[in-house]
Amino acid sequence: MAIVTKQLISQLYEKYKSIDVSFNKDVVKTTGLQPKKVYLKFKDRQRPCVLYSCSFESARIIVALTDTLVQRLQDNETNLSLRFSFLRDETPKPIEHNFFIQSRLISHSILSEDQPNLYILTLSYSTRPPDDLIETLGFLLEANVNATKRKEERILITVDSMKTLRLGSKNCILCIDSIPRKGILRDLSFSGCKIIIQGNAKFLINKTVFVKMISDKGESFQIKGKILRFEEVQGRRDLAVIALYFALEDLSLSYKMMINNYLFNR
Repeated sequence: MAIVTKQLISQLYEKYKSIDVSFNKDVVKTTGLQPKKVYLKFKDRQRPCVLYSCSFESARIIVALTDTLVQRLQDNETNLSLRFSFLRDETPKPIEHNFFIQSRLISHSILSEDQPNLYILTLSYSTRPPDDLIETLGFLLEANVNATKRKEERILITVDSMKTLRLGSKNCILCIDSIPRKGILRDLSFSGCKIIIQGNAKFLINKTVFVKMISDKGESFQIKGKILRFEEVQGRRDLAVIALYFALEDLSLSYKMMINNYLFNR
């Protein structure tokens, strides 16, 4: 694992500081956010809240408040703290990273008329956020950029590259026309992959395919692709190499992060 330097943290901060990240299910899972451990703190009170979105400068949260608490928030609008909690997938076991960011209240409004006690608050950070947040969101945003910028860079699947990619096996399962086939990964990129399969591949051109791979933790994940072409394996008439194309909108955030982390660490 490459060392994340202070210089890199500063570069990520300057490059992405104003970009807002919405915490949908994919982002929550990929970043390791612990939603039940996110709190808004003011005075001696700590309220659980939902992290709706955030950047390196501000955050938007959803929180349940009474009229009294709304008044207290307004009275202490420059003395708030937002507690973050992320579970980082470290070796040998995950490590929880918790931290507070001093903030001030910019605006508040009722989320919906049906739920008048739910408010959406916009907070502005009083200081630069901790390196943990910059690293977590910075690499996520970098992966999205590189999915376009470096989409053609190929990663040959070897024992060493599998360790960095955190792949559990080079074996994969392809589902074409609802029929599963076994395959062996030859290379990966943001924009596609090459897979060795058995049989005649000429009838598979332009077919939609779902590729199932497995992580080093034994978790499977699936990517939708399209078969563009094939080539024969020299000396093996029973084998073929098929080239797949992955559309950017079909890539999960975790897959983008997997490829981006390899490019960063190699």
